[in-house]
Amino acid sequence: MRMEIYHSHLMRECPSFQVNPLQLSRKEKIVKGEVDIKDLARASELTNSGADKVDFCFSFGIDSDGNCCVDFQIEVEAKLICQRCLRPIEEPVKIKSGMVFLETERQEINYSGDYEVYLFPELREKGAMLSLLVVVEDELLLGWPMVPLHKKDKDCLSLSANPTSVDDKKQSSDTEKKRPFAKLDKMLREASFKGRK
Repeated sequence: MRMEIYHSHLMRECPSFQVNPLQLSRKEKIVKGEVDIKDLARASELTNSGADKVDFCFSFGIDSDGNCCVDFQIEVEAKLICQRCLRPIEEPVKIKSGMVFLETERQEINYSGDYEVYLFPELREKGAMLSLLVVVEDELLLGWPMVPLHKKDKDCLSLSANPTSVDDKKQSSDTEKKRPFAKLDKMLREASFKGRK
């Protein structure tokens, strides 16, 4: 069976990628697109750059038990913040997973398939929508390390000692400019010297 493809540029009327999973599964549709990290509020808080693009592809279908399901792939090479040196760290993430949409907890208990269960009580209601961007963001947050670190201590030390990026140079110059107590030592010495006379 030929699968139709919905590309992100064809879905401008649906910029947040709100889709009806039941309709897409019955027609075996594929949804492909990309989103800026900065448009994913929770994920963007953990990154050092809002310019990173997240690519995703959702393939909807019906499993052997007649359940609505989706296989998906999410890819991004984000710049996270190393929690040791607070410098950028490249963290490529490639997620391949899938989920099945079930309406009740009883169905979840009886489900014996390989998919992750997504409880969706309003699945068959008219206008029931799923935000693909919420799924993308949730999967990214689960895929990234809880505490991003450079793989080796020396990477942190060398970056700390030799700032190379524009951001690093800007931070070091800002630190030099904002030293409100830099002259305090000199003033204290002068005051103590005058007090001795």
